Amino acid sequence: MSAPNVEKEAGPESLVSPAEEKKKREYKDFGHDEEKPTHANVDMSLIELKAEDLYDKEKVDLETIVVEDVFKLLQSDENGLSTEEAQRRLEIFGPNKLEQEEQNPFLQFLSFMWNPLSWVMEGAALVAIVLSNGGGQPPDWEDFVGIVLLLFINSTIELENRLEADVEEFASRGLRALAVAYEEVDGDDHEADGNGFELIGLLAIFDPPREDTKQTIDDALALGVKVKMVTGDQLAIAKETGRRLGLGDHMYPAKVLKDGPAPGGKHMNLDEMILDADGFAGVFPEHKYEIVKRLQGLGHLCAMTGDGANDAPALSRANVGIAVEGATDAARGAADIVLTEPGLSTIVHAIRGSRIIFQRMRNYSIYACAVTIRIVVCFAILAFAFRYDFPPFMVLIIALLNDGTIMTLSVDRVLPSMTPDSWDLAEIFSYAIAYGLYLTASTVALVAIILKTTFFYDKFGVTFDGNPTNPGYPTSNNDPQVHMIVYLQVAIISQALIFVTRSHGFFFMERPSYALMGAFCIAQLISSIIAAYADWGFTDIQTISGGWIGIVWVWNIVWFLPLDLIKFAMKATIIKKMRERHS
Repeated sequence: MSAPNVEKEAGPESLVSPAEEKKKREYKDFGHDEEKPTHANVDMSLIELKAEDLYDKEKVDLETIVVEDVFKLLQSDENGLSTEEAQRRLEIFGPNKLEQEEQNPFLQFLSFMWNPLSWVMEGAALVAIVLSNGGGQPPDWEDFVGIVLLLFINSTIELENRLEADVEEFASRGLRALAVAYEEVDGDDHEADGNGFELIGLLAIFDPPREDTKQTIDDALALGVKVKMVTGDQLAIAKETGRRLGLGDHMYPAKVLKDGPAPGGKHMNLDEMILDADGFAGVFPEHKYEIVKRLQGLGHLCAMTGDGANDAPALSRANVGIAVEGATDAARGAADIVLTEPGLSTIVHAIRGSRIIFQRMRNYSIYACAVTIRIVVCFAILAFAFRYDFPPFMVLIIALLNDGTIMTLSVDRVLPSMTPDSWDLAEIFSYAIAYGLYLTASTVALVAIILKTTFFYDKFGVTFDGNPTNPGYPTSNNDPQVHMIVYLQVAIISQALIFVTRSHGFFFMERPSYALMGAFCIAQLISSIIAAYADWGFTDIQTISGGWIGIVWVWNIVWFLPLDLIKFAMKATIIKKMRERHS
């Protein structure tokens, strides 16, 4: 949305010249006005500074370091070195120049003619000029000139091959090669025509990955995320970088994306090759897009990082496109996530964070489905088997306390899985059905013992107030005290199920959050207080004695402990078969 046109009053005239104002704006655009002077983070008493320290801005930031630190590092001052000090350093270190042997360019070119192939061609030239036409006939100049021309062409090719070999040698060490050449021009106009560029040599450039890149890749691999390198660098550079980062060196040049795997190789098709490869080198934007597209076609969720305009198509195609810090506007616009700080560790933090959220949602889903099944199935069985009519208002109380407790699952302390997660409703409902039916059995068994036997009266001496002639039995199946006993039993063990659904192993091996534990304890306290003091005639419940409350607690503890065994049994049987079927 464009801003409305607003007329502004003219302010006081600025005393800054246009040139200075332009320079000030340029510095502001690049953020220099926000950078403060820094000091070198090295021991100034020893002045030990390695070459790699110059790449570490935490130690030496060449853009913002104060001048005083520069002089200390150089062991000099603003007046420079004295004659004696300069001479002393020359004796120790020698002159500040690259030692090289001066060589005549023409002789260097002729040196490429000194090899077995050139010897054969030179012999043929001698034969053409001396022996081919005997008997007083003139030499075979045509063959001689042709062979000499071939010699010069071969030397030129040898020179190019030498350059390529040097470039490949640099690349095998993870170094980029920059060709350096110069040209002489007439006058001071650097855009004028010159006498042609002359190659001086190759300059090796070391462009190391960010410091946290290897750790980020290791963390991602530990979380089950397959990482692939897709780069425009040479294949040798990509392999060496892959070895340093722990990615592997099983990489291919970009041409295989067009030609496909070699006949007779271990890959049947291009999809298998892309899935198996550690990376690709020498790629262009269309190659990156094709790799992402094919990985998605194989059923994988694909994320990609990039910073340039050539990454934009693939960033847009990926399920999660991530533009790193300093990315171009095109990359930022195509990405789903834009990193504003240097480094890639934020990506791993995001993976862990998303898996924590997934685990919380999974735990909630299993718990909510299990409690729903236990309430519906349990009271349906009681209604049909014992003509039992549980007060609906107490169901609302149970639901209210359950909701208050499970809300804290959103901040629960959970462990992220070490493999990628995916929703499996069959698995969730399988756990929920197993837990729900088991909890249903715990309630039905308690009600059956109360209504059909005097076990609790005989063992613990607890009675029902409404039946003085036979205190071991309730007055009816819908005795108000039986309603209260069932309420307390259902409320306690249903909420205790949270600790089983939230853990992967035994429930006591994974500590819950303080919020969840506090909410659970408060809910159980409220349920016990209701059981002891709530004489609510409108909902047909009556208080029960402390003996009955203790019996219900012990009953629930006894039935709660095997829940972990049910979880392990489900993992070893039904859940295992489901996962094998999906894999």
